[in-house]
Amino acid sequence: QFRIGRIDITGNRETQDKVFRRILDEEDFQPGQWYNADIAPKETGGKLEKNIQNMTSAEAVSITPLDGDEPGQKNAEVHIKEGKTRWGLLGAGISLGRGLIGQLEFRDENFDIHDTPESFTEFITGKAFRGAGQKLRISLRPGLRESMYSVSFTEPYLHDKPESLNVIGSSWERENYKERYGFGEQRTKGYVGFSKWRKDTWGRSLSFRWENVDVGDFSSCHR
Repeated sequence: QFRIGRIDITGNRETQDKVFRRILDEEDFQPGQWYNADIAPKETGGKLEKNIQNMTSAEAVSITPLDGDEPGQKNAEVHIKEGKTRWGLLGAGISLGRGLIGQLEFRDENFDIHDTPESFTEFITGKAFRGAGQKLRISLRPGLRESMYSVSFTEPYLHDKPESLNVIGSSWERENYKERYGFGEQRTKGYVGFSKWRKDTWGRSLSFRWENVDVGDFSSCHR
């Protein structure tokens, strides 16, 4: 047995080191701790590598023990092959019930709300708002009869601790009720959730929901 000396994160060009280190910390894979070969074996494919890969959308992860700086120590190299973390979708469709509807969707699983752009060029080239492992999803579906809009944001490690923040806002409006029944309907929803967990033991959560339903004038409705 030997203790962990230095841990080097390599291969990550866009993602910040802390995104991977906080997962290592949660598994007690830290400098000074015993090197746990059960979760990080010399051969690739260990539990810790799979956890990092699944939680960060990395294409591949490998942990390699290296000679340490002091007797009884082993350094570790955590090599990351980053995967795709941004997706966009643009489309349109038509149906009998909903009529014509458009679709614009954007998803980013390596978002950084604090990485504001320093220039317009940095913004349009996608170099801003990157690298903190946060998740952002924006969905816009405008239509002639029915429209839906939603935005969600997740911080999986609030303050770099095993605590998460989830915020969702959405709006839904149906206009075709006006044609059939003489009134329209609009729903606006909000959600804020906090979660805290401890490895392999327990978890706690607290959430708040808000919803507003607006139904149009019934005066023109007919039985």
